[in-house]
Amino acid sequence: MSEKFKLNQLQKWFLLWFGGMVAFCFFTYPDYAPIKETTYSAHIIADRRIYFMNLRRYYYETSTDSASQFNLYTLKKWPNDAELCPMKFVLVDNWLQDEMYIMPSLSENLVDGKTSVTIAKDTFDITNSNVTEWYTLAEACYMAINQQQPIILVHQSQEMQIFKDEESRKAALTVLEDYLKLIRKIS
Repeated sequence: MSEKFKLNQLQKWFLLWFGGMVAFCFFTYPDYAPIKETTYSAHIIADRRIYFMNLRRYYYETSTDSASQFNLYTLKKWPNDAELCPMKFVLVDNWLQDEMYIMPSLSENLVDGKTSVTIAKDTFDITNSNVTEWYTLAEACYMAINQQQPIILVHQSQEMQIFKDEESRKAALTVLEDYLKLIRKIS
């Protein structure tokens, strides 16, 4: 080494420490963003709405509910096969109140009858549920998909695993991440 680039002892220790910190961060960084333990609020702030409307909305089909005038966003990349993906998530934008909800949407052959989702030991009734229960289901599905746990849809005592292939898991994770970012549950 030339005299110009010679490192003293302090500089060597600093570079060693810095390299160690980078390696430590690399190996300890979580695979997915953990959900913040705060109370549920469907309210979204302006910067998150602008981000979604300008960048993320491109990936969604938009429709308007005629009764409530809410905007409904359905991911364009959802698998179209009802057998493969009998449940989808739809983002519901209550733009008058600056709120965003997530709603499970079942395929047409599952609309009639009692339907629930089982993740590990938790069961979520989809037939008679409200916005808070939909959020709890979305949070549980986000964790289950990231942890590679099975998600079971039970319709009239018939069980089927949902989000079992890579395409539907990726689509569900995209919608869930967008929603959780909108309501500030993940960064």
